[in-house]
Amino acid sequence: MSMIDQIIDFNKSFVAHSHCGACHMSYDHFHHEMIARGVTDETLDTIRKCGIDLDQWLEGFKDTPTSVRKTVETIKTHPLVPRDIVVRGFIIDSETGALKEIV
Repeated sequence: MSMIDQIIDFNKSFVAHSHCGACHMSYDHFHHEMIARGVTDETLDTIRKCGIDLDQWLEGFKDTPTSVRKTVETIKTHPLVPRDIVVRGFIIDSETGALKEIV
């Protein structure tokens, strides 16, 4: 193992947690929050006209293991991530601290 390999960890891990609030995110909830904080519907319409689907972008996930798999795949296939990087995905139980490997 070279010195650079010892200094820089080329393997990456993504860790999600159980009972995640993102499981319940929705655009409807965020829309009300954004309006309350001063973001106008006109601004949100402009964002949509630029091709950003706020309903999809601000939608949470329903299944944590599936979300971990998708996130790991996104990281692994990103054009700036070298192909020899090992990316692993885990879920940590928020109550017990137990770590479960998903990918």
